Amino acid sequence: MKLYVAYLWTSTSRYGDAQAELEEQRAAIVRFVAYNDGRIAGEYTEEDSSWRSTWPRLAEAIARAKQVQGTLVIGKADRLVHNAAFTKMLVDSKVEFVCCDNHLSTI
Repeated sequence: MKLYVAYLWTSTSRYGDAQAELEEQRAAIVRFVAYNDGRIAGEYTEEDSSWRSTWPRLAEAIARAKQVQGTLVIGKADRLVHNAAFTKMLVDSKVEFVCCDNHLSTI
């Protein structure tokens, strides 16, 4: 059975209902993992109130994905588009990842 580590994020400064946004991402991840006959081996949520250059919960999710030799599954791909430092951190980690909302994957 394939293992997945869920990574969700919300920008509290730009969205009115952060909890609803997180639930939408969680539902998309659960559907993706079920469709791929997988199991979620951890969930990490980043609450981002501004543009930043570090993501401690992403670092934890990457470490967990490596630990369980799983795939990092990201609820929303738009973080990759909006922040090159985030994308660089993800790519440099060499962890396999997939984005639920755009069916993007790399590495």
